[in-house]
Amino acid sequence: MKTLLLKAVNASWTLDFRPTLNHPWLRKSIWLGLFLAGNLSSISAATYYVDAVNGNDSSSQGTSAKPYKTLTKVMTVLASGDTVLLNSGTYATFVVGRTNEPNVGNRAINLFTNWVTFKAAPGQSPHINQLDIGSLNYIGSSGNLVKLDIGRDNPQGNANHYLRFESLTIDDGVSIEGSRYIQVTNCTVKRLGALNGSVDNIENKPGIDSQYGAHLAFESNEVTHASTGIAVAGSDTIIRNNNIHHNSHDGIHVLGGPDWLIEGNCIHDLDDGADDWAQSLSPGDPGYDARRDRSSSSYDETADPAWDASANQSWNRHVDGIQIYDLNGDGSDAVTNLTIRRNLFYHLECMGMMLQCKTDSIPDSDLVPPRRFTNWVIEDNVFGPCGSQAIILGVDIHGGFVLRHNTVLHAPNDSWTSLFRAMPAPSSTSYIIQMWADTTLPEFMGILKEYRVYNNIFGDAGFGYSYTTFTNMYGYVGGNLFYGSGNALGKGDRWYTTQPYETIPGNIQAWLDAGHLPGQLLAGSAAVDAGSMAYVNEAPDDFRGLPRDAKPDIGACEYAAPGSYLAWVITNGLSGSAALRMSDPDGDGWVNLLEFALGSPPANPATAPYVPAATGTNYSGVSSLAFRHRLNQTANLTWSYEVSTNLTTWQTTTLTNSVLNADADGNGRVEIVQVLLPITNSQPKQFLRFGVKEP
Repeated sequence: MKTLLLKAVNASWTLDFRPTLNHPWLRKSIWLGLFLAGNLSSISAATYYVDAVNGNDSSSQGTSAKPYKTLTKVMTVLASGDTVLLNSGTYATFVVGRTNEPNVGNRAINLFTNWVTFKAAPGQSPHINQLDIGSLNYIGSSGNLVKLDIGRDNPQGNANHYLRFESLTIDDGVSIEGSRYIQVTNCTVKRLGALNGSVDNIENKPGIDSQYGAHLAFESNEVTHASTGIAVAGSDTIIRNNNIHHNSHDGIHVLGGPDWLIEGNCIHDLDDGADDWAQSLSPGDPGYDARRDRSSSSYDETADPAWDASANQSWNRHVDGIQIYDLNGDGSDAVTNLTIRRNLFYHLECMGMMLQCKTDSIPDSDLVPPRRFTNWVIEDNVFGPCGSQAIILGVDIHGGFVLRHNTVLHAPNDSWTSLFRAMPAPSSTSYIIQMWADTTLPEFMGILKEYRVYNNIFGDAGFGYSYTTFTNMYGYVGGNLFYGSGNALGKGDRWYTTQPYETIPGNIQAWLDAGHLPGQLLAGSAAVDAGSMAYVNEAPDDFRGLPRDAKPDIGACEYAAPGSYLAWVITNGLSGSAALRMSDPDGDGWVNLLEFALGSPPANPATAPYVPAATGTNYSGVSSLAFRHRLNQTANLTWSYEVSTNLTTWQTTTLTNSVLNADADGNGRVEIVQVLLPITNSQPKQFLRFGVKEP
């Protein structure tokens, strides 16, 4: 519950904020903004122009009138903080940060100490063939040239580059090795050539590939016509708001390292064009083929139409939205401090998320203490039906695992077309969440007691053991909805046979293109206000980044009831931190909850027309304090008034408001009301304030 109090003192008023939620992220974001402003103000930067068609590296100065021709040339004049504007044209592969560059020798180099930005000039559409950044080489302790050993060295990179690429088209991918401080933003990234038909095409054509760097950010890009969309092994990685689609392998590969945020990505239409060769059919089943039965002596993987003789393996792969595994396959590349939230998955050949890694520590003496997968949070994601399970969690997470407020969409008529073929409507397994654990670990039960699974909308449950066993083994399970019928549930979980969200009649893409919100709850559904309250303050925002109310809903999307604060936020176009109740996005000193109550605009700092007024008056022969204020008739709020004689002790009082103007803004939403507080000889000085509370 949130409360705002307004105090009237004689003819003046002040604002008294009393939020019940003080979210630490808000404090951090304010501090970060001030830090960045102070940092950037000290930068003295230059801007250079490059034109692949009309530029000249010999006689030009890099100005808009006389641009350079190549990126190689402009690199020779750049300093930290500079910007490079690219005109239309196609630029050769940009190789930068190599350890074998001229005059550098075999040594990792720190290019810059502050960001250097390469971006499209206004109105221009430049293409770069490929970005090739950094190197795994570095000088070892004995002075010899060595490489970062993937899986053995901590993924911290070997050189500071501070390179940012914005609003470019990269025709044949981005390759990053050993680099620190790299950003790729608002770019279109593709790969050239075939994307299936061989192991090389499937495995080695990611759109963005980064190995063992640090402080990496890939945001708001379109990554398409590649094998894997984005593949990273690194430290401090942000993969946010990307559209990853129409590729032949997984959407995102998480390959090891600490500190991850994977947020707001749309991952869809992924398929390699080939069915899995191995079958689960039994002898006598229609379509049974002993060559495809792993348990049969006749099993023959070389008969797979996707067999690549040159690689001695099939090029066919599971194609998942997010795949997490360690590169060495021995647990040495542990993924720690991972948050996956607010992502949308649909039209995937296999799983939405495949989280499967070796869980025991690696035996090598050089890894002390052993590396463990620790501290994962998966929240506020929406999973359209896919070709197999929505989520498979096949790795043990130490130090806490949270799966909350996710929604699995039921769309039985959703057929689609990939890059290679028409794909059928989803099967019954498309809605399943599978979770299991390595019972060979001595700390097995202790690990599971740190798991929390709550407030999710699932399809049928498939946990590798009965749901009752599942709830008893895990630390907290509750407030989940399951579609179908089956095991008895507990802790507030329930089955549902009526859709809690808007029905998807056919193809999901067409439904989204029509403006629908995936997982939008229906009024009166079993999910509304039914979420577990056990950890209510840990997930304050929903799939859209909008604030949940005091009674959280089940699933990724909070229901915006008419008259609710959330409905007001959506109407006014607020999002992110600007949508929080105690935020003040227009900087007028009035937080959102007050603007909501008074019906004033949250994006207009001109508050004068909306200020409450307090005056002394004589009403029917009684001296009174007349207090006038706006009242949003559409807001679902409870109003109250309190009085005090000393501004310390307050008592609730019953005051009837009278309507002075029934339609203050001409839209039927806001009225002007007045309340009167009598002033007597025994109480010649009184103070009045009002409060508003959400239900």
